[in-house]
Amino acid sequence: MCKKFLILLLPTMAFMACNLSSTMLVTPAKQEVPAAGGTFTISLITTDEDPRWTAECDSAWITINPTSGKGDGKITVTVAKNPHMVARSAAIAIRGKSSSVFSHVLQEANDKDETGGNNGGNNGGGNGGDNGGNGGDNGGTKDAPYFDLGYKKVVFAPGNLQYCASRDEWRFAEHQYDMVGYDNDKISQTYSGYIDLFGWGTSGYNSCMPYLTTTDDYQYGSDAGFHFSSEYARYDWGIYNSSRIKNNPDPSYQWQVLNNSDWKIIFNYNRHTLATVCGVPGVLIFPAGFEVDENEISYDDYLHKVVKDEKYLTDNGLVFLPAAGYREGTTCARETTGWYHTASDSGGTSTGCVIVKFYSSRDDKYGNGNIYINGDDNGRHYGCAVRLVREVK
Repeated sequence: MCKKFLILLLPTMAFMACNLSSTMLVTPAKQEVPAAGGTFTISLITTDEDPRWTAECDSAWITINPTSGKGDGKITVTVAKNPHMVARSAAIAIRGKSSSVFSHVLQEANDKDETGGNNGGNNGGGNGGDNGGNGGDNGGTKDAPYFDLGYKKVVFAPGNLQYCASRDEWRFAEHQYDMVGYDNDKISQTYSGYIDLFGWGTSGYNSCMPYLTTTDDYQYGSDAGFHFSSEYARYDWGIYNSSRIKNNPDPSYQWQVLNNSDWKIIFNYNRHTLATVCGVPGVLIFPAGFEVDENEISYDDYLHKVVKDEKYLTDNGLVFLPAAGYREGTTCARETTGWYHTASDSGGTSTGCVIVKFYSSRDDKYGNGNIYINGDDNGRHYGCAVRLVREVK
């Protein structure tokens, strides 16, 4: 560590947490903000040979100034009032030529709903929304129950994303429990069947094709882009291909992948369980307001909750993520494991591609069951499932 960092790091760490990369130091690494909002300052120290940097945030309720600079600097962060009865979080990324650092913002929940009264449900942690009157995009058109992320509401696509290389064709799986399985081994530029396990950022943008099989992580997405935003947004399968998904319920729908923080909110504020639906193991996520029997919740056994009719899902607005397995190179591992891509890294690395993982304790490969929102940050080459969402107003 250089003298500049050594001298400044010791007194700084005595008072606040910091985030340190090989060439940059940022404080604070985590800032808690009241529901009323507020302003705080991020301090940056850099020793990079090329000390230019850019700053950006993944959430619209946060503004930062300046968004770029050179050398040591200070960034003013303004956090808007939180109108929701659920806490929310965001990450501010500061990126230099050779490394990145992050400052995380945690904002308290409001003690009352100030969103207009449609956030009435409460689901074991306060995630708003109800299961009876969720409007769609067109002023009350019935839509699938939404999931409230605090800064926006989203609904999930009707099934996992699938792709046929020989026809260059995208589609949603016909059923929530559909997954391709071992036929993903047949992945190639000319394969006439469908695949549903993709390397990170393989939307087809910038020649990053969905049939890519190299195990070189840096062939996926962009070397400089660690999440799907700004100039890297088109690596997102939904953002780049929404208009090309042949069974998109409405051509105007804009789909995208949830980022790491959003996945955490989904699982933290909505009841969920390992389950088997129509013979397929996976994870069930219950919308806010849905009455959940505690005896039907399990995090280590797919057979604890068994659903034999998909109508149960559609009638109640449940989201099911099938255990579609994962692929490395041209070899698919199914077992009872589910790996799903996110749109951003975990906030502590610069390699991108956090993976949502789940598996059952009955799977001898792992020996214990759980659901992890932070998977492999350096696993861009792994073929994982993709479940898109879209925003509803």
